[in-house]
Amino acid sequence: MLAAFVSIPTALLTAAASYAAGRSQGRSAVDAVRRQHRRDAYTAFLLAVNAYVGSASWNACLAEARAATGKADSWLDKERNETLVRHALRIRAGVSVAPLRAAASIVHLEGSAHLGALAGRVIDCAEEMQVVASNREELEAEVRALVTNPRAEPRTDRRMAEAVVEFTRAARRHLDGRRPAGRGRGGRRWQILGRRTPSGEG
Repeated sequence: MLAAFVSIPTALLTAAASYAAGRSQGRSAVDAVRRQHRRDAYTAFLLAVNAYVGSASWNACLAEARAATGKADSWLDKERNETLVRHALRIRAGVSVAPLRAAASIVHLEGSAHLGALAGRVIDCAEEMQVVASNREELEAEVRALVTNPRAEPRTDRRMAEAVVEFTRAARRHLDGRRPAGRGRGGRRWQILGRRTPSGEG
C-alpha cells in the first residue's frame, strides 16, 4: 500500500516536469520567432534607410544636379555654385520619406521601445533634411552655407549618419541579447552608408 502512495507523487512530479519542459520548449520556439521578426524589422528599416540616403544624401543630390545642369562646381564661380546647390536641394526635397516611415512603423511594432525611439530619431533626421530643402527660410540659409563650398557635408547629413550608426549598434546589441549601450566611452569609428562617423562604443 505504501508503495502505491509513493508512486502517486512520483507520477505527478514526472508529469509536472514534462509539462514544464514542454512549456520551456514552447517559449523557446516563440522567442526564436520573435527574434526573427525583430531581425527582419531591423533589416528592412536599414534597407529603407540606405535607399533613402542613396537618393537624398548631399553627395547623391549634388552629383545628380551636375548631371542635369551639365555644370561642375567651382571655387571661384559662386553664381554657378548657387545654381547647382539650389538644383541639388530641389532634388532632395523630392525624395519621399514615406518608405522610411513605413519601415519604422514595423520596428515600433516588432522591436523594443529603445529601438523604436532610435528609429524615430532617424525619421526626425530625414524630415529635417526635407525641411531644410523645402522651407524657404531654411533653404536660403542652407544655400548661403553651401555656395562657397558645395562639396561640404551639410549638418543634416551628419546628424542622419550619426542616428543610423546609433540604431545599427543598438539593433545588433538587442539581437545579441545585450542591454542597450551607454554613451560616452571609447572612440571607435563605425563604417556605414559609405562613410566613417566617429561615435562612442557605449
